[in-house]
Amino acid sequence: MKINLASKITLSRILLSIVLIVLMLINIVNPLSTIILGSIFALAALTDKLDGYIARSRNEVTDFGKVTDAIADKILVTPILFIMAVSGLLFDSMVISLIIPLLIFFRDEIVNNVKTIASSKGPVVAASNLGKMKTAFMMTGMAILMFGLPSYLGEIGNIINIIGQILVVLATVLSVVSGIQYWMNNKKYIF
Repeated sequence: MKINLASKITLSRILLSIVLIVLMLINIVNPLSTIILGSIFALAALTDKLDGYIARSRNEVTDFGKVTDAIADKILVTPILFIMAVSGLLFDSMVISLIIPLLIFFRDEIVNNVKTIASSKGPVVAASNLGKMKTAFMMTGMAILMFGLPSYLGEIGNIINIIGQILVVLATVLSVVSGIQYWMNNKKYIF
């Protein structure tokens, strides 16, 4: 099977995500520059828009691309959210910080299982507009928080961080809502 350009970009997001996860784990023990971590995350997040744009503009949307894109998003978001929660980059409260990646993880597991069953009985279903909005809010919010702006910009950085936190919370709410929407639209395949 020949892999088109959009899918190659998606695969690069997976590779960037793995590199970022390793660097973030190192960062917990031996602090690295948040500018480096934030830049790698932002680059990986931008590939999400780029691969979709290229696939649609070249009329090269494939089932492989749809599935790989969803996997790449999950590798980029979920483990990094957990690392951010443990390292204190999400919220001051560890409880609130851990609720977000747990909700995202369980929602994604339910959607993935429904998607697996639904795809065996029909075409692979691409992400909904609500799901795409959730991804945009989540990646923007995570990028803002990952850059560690308060340490560079003081009070303005704190305000920007609050915007990042709000975006992550909105993305979590949209994630749950889009998960319920996905379930409702595909439950006919389950039963």
